[in-house]
Amino acid sequence: MAHGDGCGGTAPAARPWAGGKSFGGRMAAAAVAGGMPAAGLLYLGYPLHSPGKPERLKDAHLDAIALPQRFLQGTNDPFQSGDLLDRLVERLPDARVDWVAGGDHSFLVAKGDRDQERVAEALGPRIAALLR
Repeated sequence: MAHGDGCGGTAPAARPWAGGKSFGGRMAAAAVAGGMPAAGLLYLGYPLHSPGKPERLKDAHLDAIALPQRFLQGTNDPFQSGDLLDRLVERLPDARVDWVAGGDHSFLVAKGDRDQERVAEALGPRIAALLR
């Protein structure tokens, strides 16, 4: 018998989460809404709308996803405005958002650490918490 067949071999791998940064997260959501299997979706800086165009939301396909959806978003990200993301998260069945105070679309904070590598490393524990 082959490994991973459930008969004494290695346990089958858990279904992975899908997701991505910005447009990559939106494309992952479109793929899952279209039938790609996943355990859930993780969005890093979800582009809810184009900068300055909050009336043109890019969220319709998210309603078709019956999986956990997690957002890590900067409060100063020009791709989301006001409470639009909070309202979206409230209407989705299993969604949460973790706000990076003062963070822009790259999670950099004005007058804060501007080293992208250190900022990305600091996001690791926040991402892990969202996936629990």
